[in-house]
Amino acid sequence: MEAQTYYAIVEGAARSAPSQALSLTSIFLQPAVVGAAIAGAVAGIGLLVNFYASHRLQVQRLAHEQALADRRFERDVELTDQKSRLDLQLADRRFHSEIDLADRKHRLDRLLEQWRRRLDWAEETLADFYSAAHAMTVIRFPGGFGDEPEQREGRDLEPKDLRAFRDTYFPVLKRLRDYNELLNSLHSKRFRAAAMFGPAATEPFDRFHQVVVQVTVGAQALMRSITHSDVGTMPAHKEKMEKRVWEGLEDPDPIAKEVEAILSQAEKIFSPVLSEAAPSPAAKEPAELA
Repeated sequence: MEAQTYYAIVEGAARSAPSQALSLTSIFLQPAVVGAAIAGAVAGIGLLVNFYASHRLQVQRLAHEQALADRRFERDVELTDQKSRLDLQLADRRFHSEIDLADRKHRLDRLLEQWRRRLDWAEETLADFYSAAHAMTVIRFPGGFGDEPEQREGRDLEPKDLRAFRDTYFPVLKRLRDYNELLNSLHSKRFRAAAMFGPAATEPFDRFHQVVVQVTVGAQALMRSITHSDVGTMPAHKEKMEKRVWEGLEDPDPIAKEVEAILSQAEKIFSPVLSEAAPSPAAKEPAELA
């Protein structure tokens, strides 16, 4: 009984299997099912294409960014190198510029110092010439000042006549001694004048020294008794010495005229220096140095 039932079930299943297979085939062949399948396939293909395209774009973007980063790095290195070279050039130029400026400043300071020294010395020397000319006027003044004769040593031991004419001419020698420092200082400047202004600049110093010598020799001669004798040419010699010693005994006075000429010569040498402008950076150093 059980065997019969089993066989019946198997036989029934065998008979129903073709109909079920036919039913599934008909289902899959339905237009809706086919359309859905095609749509699914197209969607799947689209996803694959999109994935491939997205992956390819991503790879290209990464490659482009890598190339851009490499170029940027190379550019940064190049710019850094250029900046370093420019900084070195700028530092080198600044260094040389500072050296040049320091050299120009030193040179200008030297020029200014030389100009100031020439100016101060020329002004001082010209003032000394004026002072010496005034001193010569005082020295040769024919009158007496106070007790000048009484300051002569040994006058009380001299005969009256000898004391009288020596007292007359002694003040000239005393005044020469009083102004000796000024006159010697002026004469000592002739060597520096030659160094600063050339050898010709010593001429007014030498000429003034000759004036001092002439007045000194004249006064010393008049202090000797022989000069006041009537022997031979002594009267003419005495007159000549007195014209040297006393101002105004002769018109024009040769000593005063010579002093005036000396002052004019000194002014021509030293006065232009007083009006010289201060040197500029482009000025050249003078050949002669003080």
